Amino acid sequence: MFADIIGQEEATTLLTAALRMHQLSHAYLFVGPAGLGKLEAARSLAAGLLCANGGCKTCPICTRLARDVYPDFQIIEPDGSAGYLIDQIRELIHDASLAPREGVHKFYVLLACDLLSGGAADAFLKTLEEPPETVTFILIAHSLSAISATILSRTQVVRFKPLPTETMIAVLMESTGASEDDARIALASTGSVLEEARTFLLSPQRRATRGEVLRIIRDLSTYNDREILAAAQLLKTSAEGPVAELAAAQEAELAVRAELLDSVASKRLERYNKRKLTAATRRSVSEVFSVISGLLRDALAQHNGAPQLILNVDALDFIARNASCLTPARAREGQEAIAQARERLARNVGVQLIFETLLFRVREVLICR
Repeated sequence: MFADIIGQEEATTLLTAALRMHQLSHAYLFVGPAGLGKLEAARSLAAGLLCANGGCKTCPICTRLARDVYPDFQIIEPDGSAGYLIDQIRELIHDASLAPREGVHKFYVLLACDLLSGGAADAFLKTLEEPPETVTFILIAHSLSAISATILSRTQVVRFKPLPTETMIAVLMESTGASEDDARIALASTGSVLEEARTFLLSPQRRATRGEVLRIIRDLSTYNDREILAAAQLLKTSAEGPVAELAAAQEAELAVRAELLDSVASKRLERYNKRKLTAATRRSVSEVFSVISGLLRDALAQHNGAPQLILNVDALDFIARNASCLTPARAREGQEAIAQARERLARNVGVQLIFETLLFRVREVLICR
């Protein structure tokens, strides 16, 4: 059931044993960098318990789990710009107290649980410690550093380990048919997040956005202020393309399922779709940041005499041209600008303004003095 999760034998062995011995924990904390299969492991764990064939991937339960439409498997994301809201957690606690809708067990997956704090965390702790017997919580985080000791003490930690770059390249080549160069480019564009790199390779729109970023960054050091403002608008428009595709797909699915859902389920799906659109917007904008970050990293690798580390093999001209003057200090300035852009995106600052500020700062980094 965990066959699609690459390089995480320690984690999947632990979860498989829990299923086979009927010793599923009431609460897990899946921790590790993005793109290692934590959410897919949560789906597989649920399938292993709920599917009559132990996670066959073909029955109605497994196919609905894969599409995140099985009613006893809920994925929850922060509703607030700064994290989970207390009303959101209270709704979760109430829902957890109800019997499963279809199966024998319910699963709640809390994404970005490092954003579970304050009153929301306090409200959740008692339920996390003593949930109903038919409930399992799966909390997902990138690291343990932001997780409170009280939450840690109430969960079983399952660690997901980073994968070597060459392993990810091999996986992408096998699973998508991509060339080695295209696999490297996909990793560079997504911050080396394997699953995002896989979907990047299958998305003409996302690859087109990368092309727009490369075109702008190649000439950014020569742009005047007016040209930078225009470039920021182009990036915003391009980054919004994949989000528009997702919105159209959501509307089509909602229309098909409208007659099958009661009012409560329909509103829940609408809220979930809205959160997915917000997440997709942030991911798409963040992908632009990742492309720029990767270009600066590769130019610095060339500057330091380590060309074997380069992933952006379609931008060797830019890398060679900027390697001589992109010192570690200046590269750090560029990466700090990107980090600040990510922080502003998380605070819901306008995308146009974020891109404008970032491009002005990166232009200064790229101008050889």
